[in-house]
Amino acid sequence: MALGGHIDHRLTRAAAELSGLTLYYYADYPYVLRSVLELAQMELGAWKRAPAPISAPALTAWLEAIADYPSQLSTFWSGLEEMRLAVQNYWAGGGGRLWEKD
Repeated sequence: MALGGHIDHRLTRAAAELSGLTLYYYADYPYVLRSVLELAQMELGAWKRAPAPISAPALTAWLEAIADYPSQLSTFWSGLEEMRLAVQNYWAGGGGRLWEKD
């Protein structure tokens, strides 16, 4: 979705939208936490949630992937344990959903 305006995310979204393929969008975590109102407005418009639960093994892979980016860790969390707890809580609350545009 490119919530939060991260340039890499915006470029990836723009390229995907030019592909003509059916797309599913991800609310970029942890950027989505800073864009709760923007996401709510999108859901009132042409966006709808698409079921895509994240398995426990996928959660483990997600945590490992985030841990590989020290710059992201230091931007959002004080360390690995805080990151792991935050992501696990987000996941437990249904985080990691996908969206489709109508």
